[in-house]
Amino acid sequence: MSNLNEKIDEDLKEKILKEEKDIPIIIMLSELNDANIQKLEELGVKNLDKLELIEGVSGIADSNLISKISKLDFVKEIHLDREKRPL
Repeated sequence: MSNLNEKIDEDLKEKILKEEKDIPIIIMLSELNDANIQKLEELGVKNLDKLELIEGVSGIADSNLISKISKLDFVKEIHLDREKRPL
């Protein structure tokens, strides 16, 4: 998993490199719509919640899934959700 995507924040990259499971994330989208949310659900993101104020969603994913999500055109950024898992 070298050369991690630039859409992924540094704290989240550490979790990915450790191959952690059930990582709480926030996914910033170019457009918050049902089609994009459905695609994330189909890929396997769990516990998706809309975050309308920031055009994003929160959810749970493992390291491999986060790497796949980062390659989607409609995904702008992915961050570790510190509200669900404080540093």
